[in-house]
Amino acid sequence: MFLYLVQHAEPYPAEADPSRSLSEKGISDITRVAEYVAQLNVSVHQIIHSGKLRAFQTAQVLADHVIVDMQVLESDGLLPMDDPVTWYDRIAGMNNDIMLVGH
Repeated sequence: MFLYLVQHAEPYPAEADPSRSLSEKGISDITRVAEYVAQLNVSVHQIIHSGKLRAFQTAQVLADHVIVDMQVLESDGLLPMDDPVTWYDRIAGMNNDIMLVGH
């Protein structure tokens, strides 16, 4: 099993965009990363992201470039202050490659 940990790309500041969507620079940066990862023929079973818009948008860009067996899913346990032990316990029995997009 491979576990890919991805921090969301750069969002707009909260003052400019309260939903904190990805900035133009953030979209450009994650697109470049996704294109590079695609050249490595990375394949994952799922891409799992936090409920924050910036993490969802980052996951979507990655999904457009990476081979995903199933789908892109939202999950709890990936917010900025969430305890990483939650995911340690969840992945302990997994055999599939997954990508987690968080903060």
